[in-house]
Amino acid sequence: MAEIRNLQQTPGAGLIQGAVQPGDDGSEPSAKGFKEMVEEGLEKLNSQMTQADELAARLAAGEELDIPEVMVALSKADISFRMFVQVRNKALSAYEEIMRLQF
Repeated sequence: MAEIRNLQQTPGAGLIQGAVQPGDDGSEPSAKGFKEMVEEGLEKLNSQMTQADELAARLAAGEELDIPEVMVALSKADISFRMFVQVRNKALSAYEEIMRLQF
């Protein structure tokens, strides 16, 4: 019969342990969870889109703005939005695949 070893004694266990390390005081893990990463991404995306909309509205109102600066802000917001949609699509696809698994 095969011997069951402790997870910490298996080869490659350092990789698993390195993913989430306790904080300096040993109480809370220092790694961010998926939820926190998504929330930060949404906040950053919202900020970029708000800034781009504000610059576009100011330019349309006739204010003298640097047109390349406005275009760069719009492009950043567009690229960030497209990337976030792709991340969402991949996460949804992974979720659907997990739901199809039979246990």
